[in-house]
Amino acid sequence: MNSVLFKGLTKKEGQWSTVAAELREMRLTLRAMKKIEEEKTAELKELSEGVGCYDENGMVFKPFMRKGTIDYDLIKQLEGLDLEPFRKESTEQWKLDLLK
Repeated sequence: MNSVLFKGLTKKEGQWSTVAAELREMRLTLRAMKKIEEEKTAELKELSEGVGCYDENGMVFKPFMRKGTIDYDLIKQLEGLDLEPFRKESTEQWKLDLLK
């Protein structure tokens, strides 16, 4: 497959495609490992029976509470108020999607 959709890559097209293929394989592996991690975490949670646990290898597994996010739509004082002036500066981020 030789389809680079972006301008300016003609000299590095092959290299870009190679690195992209390597990254794609890594992402697929990480996705599979993440699923296994979630399954093992759920199993460990069940085995912990609701209490914090640790082992001799330094593994600590314990519950904690995290505050919920604020639902700004419920704050009547903010109705009609433009919150954009309070927004922090934008940052550039890159997103990689696996199309198949």
